[in-house]
Parts: sequence; C-alpha cells; structure tokens
Amino acid sequence: MSAKDKFFKIGNKGDFVDFKNQKLILEPNRSFKNIKSSGNSFKIKMEFWIVGLKPFYKIFELEGSVRKKDDQFIFKLGKGKRANSKRIASLKQEPNWDDNPLFGFPCKLRIKSDKKLGIKVEGGSSIEFFLPTFRFKEMAKSPSSENLDKIKLQVGTVVHDKPTEVSGKIDVGWSSLGRMIEDRLTENLKKKYPELSFSDESSLVTVKNKERLHDEKVRTHRLESIVLHCVSAKAYCMDSQFFDSREEQVENIPLMYDWRKCVEIFNKFRVGAHCIIGRDGKICELDTARIKVSHGGSPDRYPPMKGRGNAQTVGIELVGHAKEFRKEIIRLYKREKKKVDKSWANKFEEFVRSEDSSIKKNSTRLEDYINEDSVFYGFTDAQYEALKVLLSSLGQRYGYVRVCTHEWLKTTKSDPGDKFDWGKIKSALVDGGVPETEDSEFDKDHVYMVQKIDRFDFRE
Repeated sequence: MSAKDKFFKIGNKGDFVDFKNQKLILEPNRSFKNIKSSGNSFKIKMEFWIVGLKPFYKIFELEGSVRKKDDQFIFKLGKGKRANSKRIASLKQEPNWDDNPLFGFPCKLRIKSDKKLGIKVEGGSSIEFFLPTFRFKEMAKSPSSENLDKIKLQVGTVVHDKPTEVSGKIDVGWSSLGRMIEDRLTENLKKKYPELSFSDESSLVTVKNKERLHDEKVRTHRLESIVLHCVSAKAYCMDSQFFDSREEQVENIPLMYDWRKCVEIFNKFRVGAHCIIGRDGKICELDTARIKVSHGGSPDRYPPMKGRGNAQTVGIELVGHAKEFRKEIIRLYKREKKKVDKSWANKFEEFVRSEDSSIKKNSTRLEDYINEDSVFYGFTDAQYEALKVLLSSLGQRYGYVRVCTHEWLKTTKSDPGDKFDWGKIKSALVDGGVPETEDSEFDKDHVYMVQKIDRFDFRE
C-alpha cells in the first residue's frame, strides 16, 4: 500500500516528537467514501507499537466508529486502553490500569478533522496514553543534547476489520530527568526552599573514578531498586590526612555538610552515586541512571539481590550522618569541649546552630549539641522534599520494584540511618508494602516494595 492510500498519517513536522512539549498528531490522508460497509457506520482501531526492539510491542489501542451523515464522515473516538498483550511492560496496577497510572510517561494524541476529505473528529481533541518504562538498553544510545530517552513509535490503523496498515513511524522522546524534576517544582515549593533545584554535576566525577565506576555493558537490565544512602565529609575535620594544621581542621568543620566535598571523597575512595542531595535540597546528578555505579556493593541481607547491588540499582546520597558517624562526631565534640583550646568545640557549636534554629544564640550547653534528635543529626525538610521529587521522576521514567536503604542490602551498612523518616516521603511512593524477608520489623523501616510487581522480567 502506498503512502497516499493510507487512511491516516502522522502529521507532526519532522521525524521526532518530544512528548514533553508536543502531541502526537494523526491526520486523515484520504476519504472514507470507498469503504464498503453494511449500513452507514463502521469501526476503526488505532494501534501504537514500539518498534526497533525484538519483538515489537503494542502499547496502546484506541477504538472509534465512523458514521456517514450526508456527505460527511463523523469519526467518534472511544476510550483508549492498554494493548491486550501479556508481554508488555507493567505500567499500572491491575485491575485499574486505565484509571490508576503507576509508572510510564503520559503522552497526548490528537486526531485532526479534514474538511476537504469530509472527515470530522468528535470525542475530544486530546487523548492521553502512556509510554512504558524500558530496560536501559532499549533506549537510544545517543539521546539528544537534552538527554531525552528516545524510542521509535509506529502507529497503525485497522479499518473495517481489515489488516493493520502502517500510518507512519516516528522517533519519540519523553522528557529528560532534569526537566521532569523542574516540572514538579511548584512555585510554592521553590518559594519555601529557594535552593531546591536540579543540576548536572557529572563533571565533578574524576576521569579515574569514572574508569572505575563505569561498565555500560552490564547496564542492560531494568531498574529494580532505588537505594538510599547518606554521606558526609566529616573527614575534613576529623581525619588528619584531610587537613594540615589545627587551624585548618577547625575551619573545615562546615565542610562536613558540603556536597562538593562529599564528591571529592567519592573520587578519593573510588565509589560513587547517581545523585546527591544537599542540605538545602539541591539535587545533583553525578551519573545518569543508565550507567552502573559502585554504590550498593554486594548485597548479603536479601539473597535475591546477590550480584545486583550495582547492576540494577540507582544510588541516591543524602548529605547527613548515619548512626555510627553521628556517634563519632559526638565523642569528638565531648573531648574537644574539655580541652583548654576550645576552638574546635566553639566552631562546631556555631555550625550546629546554623543548622538548628531551635538552639539559643551563643548557647554553650553541652546538651544542645549532643541532642541526637536535633535536625543537625537528621535530614532537612528541603532534602525530604527534593527526595520526593527525585523518586517520583525516577519512578515515572524508569519504574522500580522497591525503594530501600543501603542497610537493607548489606549487613555491614547502616545508612541512611535511624533518623531517616519514611513518613516524610511516603506521598511520593507508589502503593506498596513490606517485602518478603523474614524480619518484618526490620523491613518496615528499611524498604518500600511495589505491590504485585516482584520483578521486571517481561522482556528478559
């Protein structure tokens, strides 16, 4: 069938559609007047396929009916639905797939009328469907400069029960992670937390560390787990290899919560993370989620994750202290408080007060600075808000099976620690529950599972 014989064609200009800013447009290509049907009406079905993968995947169907009225054909659109295929990415929880999106990127479709061809479209000018989440290797290796995930979409039509005809193929992209995050930063949120933002800081990861961290050949699976960590640069005021004098040690105290210094420590010890969230809520991307990064290690607490601590995970670092690091700082402060030279203790108190406004100005009470319930030893509201935004964006973009702490993966780890409050991010998590390990009391404080999705193996 030649292009001119097809009933519909893709009407977008060019060969690429960015679904963040554009609708997919279908427009009539020829009249329905030669369609033979019993009566004055017949059915049409639109089919949307992801192509370029093996096998191809039908992701969406849109049914409609055409009735003849005088010299016009009235095309009435029905309700779209997910394609009836068992081998399809799990985008929404059953049985309310059409009404309750879980993962996937919402896209808009418009089917245009054409007066010259006598075709009038009814039923709304914009229909929503979802692009599914994919394995990393199913996305374009060379995305656009804005880092859009790109795939090839094919649209077909079934007219009056005749075999599918291809209306057209087009490369489509859905928003970069940064743009997804920016979309979620409401004016009220930005007003309350002025530094809450997203930036690509991958240039801060040294070449040597990237050589150690990166192994793109392994990064072919689906994202399975989002792993929460915490990190501080306390070494700059506690470890003599990071300062040259007493004066420098004291001056370095505020650096313990400097996310840039945390990245320097990552480079020094050849570890990393995909994102780090500063105390002010700044979200810094150190590596794209597609890249395998050494952050999770070799899991030993949950056997099914053995060997996949890095390969199928994304690591998010919150600037703050896990329990053992908190204890170390408190012990050091107590020792410094007893010294004749109280410069370290005084500077530390000044720094704690800058984080915890509830402490009275110039207070020297020991109890104010060893209070483990102080926000100084926990995480800030700005960080929780930033984490919610990041989790929502990663979920929509890649999907996930669980969000867990590093401690849930490894018995030798305790981050992000006992001061991390799951309740403050629960609104950003999809419906889930405690997982399948035996120690449910431990699990409920360390992992959040997606219900009814045990693993993503639909395309393995």
